[in-house]
Amino acid sequence: MKKIMFILILFLSCFFIYKFTIKEKLYYVSIGDFLAINKDKDANASKYNYTDAIINYLSNNNKLKSYNIDFIKEDYRISDFIRILKYKETITENNRQITLHELLKEADILTISLGMNELYFKLNTNNNNLYTYINSMLKEYSILLEEINRYNYKEVYIFGLYNVNSKNKDIINYFNYKLKKFVENKNYTFININDILNNKKYFEKGSYYLNDVGYNKISQIIVENLKKYWYNIVRI
Repeated sequence: MKKIMFILILFLSCFFIYKFTIKEKLYYVSIGDFLAINKDKDANASKYNYTDAIINYLSNNNKLKSYNIDFIKEDYRISDFIRILKYKETITENNRQITLHELLKEADILTISLGMNELYFKLNTNNNNLYTYINSMLKEYSILLEEINRYNYKEVYIFGLYNVNSKNKDIINYFNYKLKKFVENKNYTFININDILNNKKYFEKGSYYLNDVGYNKISQIIVENLKKYWYNIVRI
């Protein structure tokens, strides 16, 4: 009898976990630079990018509660977000002032893409003390992740940097290696887009900006990660 009761309780527990998981809706927050720009956020950003892909995937699968893309800006740097969090800078959402801290506290899924602007600015202007500069960037990223880690999320995806020519290969690999260690130490998911964007067909000519093919490629990768996440939690 006890064995039957145990099996029944176990079955009911799994059933209710499954029902809750399937019906659960998520709040998505995207922060970052040009890589994250949503076409609904910026009229000039016509490319379909990973922010769009996540919003559409969650919405199409009836898993999207809401989303926020107000802390995305083409020229954002890592240091900008340290300042935003430190001084509790606000944006207006639904006629109320809200801080990034408040958004992070509510977020179920968070994506971050930062670092391309400052690194390529350095590469294109002055290569002196390059690794010192990169280590300074990594230190700032570590500080940012400590702030991010104050809150609980279901999933956090952090994008590495990518290379547009072979001469910067070692530099990009060094940055991504270090960043991946920081990210995985927080049990977040690091997405090494440098391994994905390994062909000139993904970039605008003469630029480190992605073209439509590049943005679509990253969108596919992030949706695959989301599918893997949902597959794993339904199996619990």
